[in-house]
Amino acid sequence: MTTLKAPYFEPRLRKDGETLCRFTASPKLRKLGFVTFDYYTDGPPLEPHEAQELGFAPSTTQNLPFTHPGRLMSVGEAVAAAHIVAKMIEHQLDNPQDETDIRLHAQAKPMNIDHLLDDYFETEEFNNLAPKTQLGYKSWAVLIRKYFGDQRPKALDEISIIETYWAARNSRGERLAYGAVQILRIVYKWGRSRSRKWKHHAPGIEWSGLKIPTPKPRVRVGTDEELDAIMLAAENPLKIHQLTGAKINEKRPSELLPRPSLADALMIALWTAQRQTDILLLTSPNLSRGRCALQQSKGGKFVSVPLMDPLKQRIAELKRRKMQRGWGDRPQIILTDVNGIPYQTKAATNTTFSSYFCRVRNLAAEICPSVADFQFRDLRDTALTRLGAAGCDIWEIISWSGHNPDTAMQVIKHYMAIDQSFADRAGEKLAKHLAKGH
Repeated sequence: MTTLKAPYFEPRLRKDGETLCRFTASPKLRKLGFVTFDYYTDGPPLEPHEAQELGFAPSTTQNLPFTHPGRLMSVGEAVAAAHIVAKMIEHQLDNPQDETDIRLHAQAKPMNIDHLLDDYFETEEFNNLAPKTQLGYKSWAVLIRKYFGDQRPKALDEISIIETYWAARNSRGERLAYGAVQILRIVYKWGRSRSRKWKHHAPGIEWSGLKIPTPKPRVRVGTDEELDAIMLAAENPLKIHQLTGAKINEKRPSELLPRPSLADALMIALWTAQRQTDILLLTSPNLSRGRCALQQSKGGKFVSVPLMDPLKQRIAELKRRKMQRGWGDRPQIILTDVNGIPYQTKAATNTTFSSYFCRVRNLAAEICPSVADFQFRDLRDTALTRLGAAGCDIWEIISWSGHNPDTAMQVIKHYMAIDQSFADRAGEKLAKHLAKGH
């Protein structure tokens, strides 16, 4: 895209030699009553009252070089429009008679998308969501605030959203761009159907017509070799250093500290197919009468799966360790290995379970390089594929893991494509069928 020198000017989209440009209002200019706006030409003129509906202060709406969406501007037209706005801003600064209007405009909280997001995030509907979901929504909203924050909801249309999605996808990645569109859809629907304040300010966007492609799910299945390497790194890190001859960092003796709690969590994940948060929240009553029974923190589903012999043995060993350390009266199953407190599941510090797992995984990669990209959440996919390889049907699998059928099928389909045992078993069944004379 051509770099153009013009005040308050930002090229956004180039097509067939023409450019869609944006007037970018800095915080200082927003206080003067200006808002960010896209340049078009050959569209119907923008009336002053329409400009005010978009957020412009009344004193800024005379002789605006803006129109309703029309064709994209040529480079020369865009530069000329940007200079007109620059002169308007200079006039605004040089005319004290406009100060009252500017001040009143700055005092009122604008009915823009930033304000809409803030209102939604204060609702009971949002605050009843799982903490991890809330965090995800707010992270997606950062992108929406960047592109559309100071615009009125009515100013958005399907074309603007699609163009922004592709721009964000190219610069920030597919998943973040998709998430940004989803949070925009959520707050628009909330404002339109469940908020008296925003009911008439959120237009009816045809979301299904946007045809935003859904990102492909991450499917990563751990091999036995990879899981064994992680278990060894967690329980005997010194052995990894001995096998690889890696130099031990004397300034970080904690690198040699065994962390059997990570191996405990890995075993529970592998044999129950539950998420990290739910595993860290397990207490003794959840593991009783030969079953693992819990309500999932995401979605609220109840699951109850039998404790298989390898997991029963691991849990018995875990309880013996707790008793030996004097932690037998602590209800949580998974405790930190140094001081016996529950792992932090929300705080972004070096004491969280995830940070310790990453260290152990990186150490395991010294003897098994393929495990370098393995994440704890991949154990859930691994557990599903083990059930599928054991011959469980989809309904048995989702009753065990709590997945919805579509997600479980995506994981199993991916694994079937790389594991020949599924086809081998199908061949055996076909051979038996034919042997019966059918």
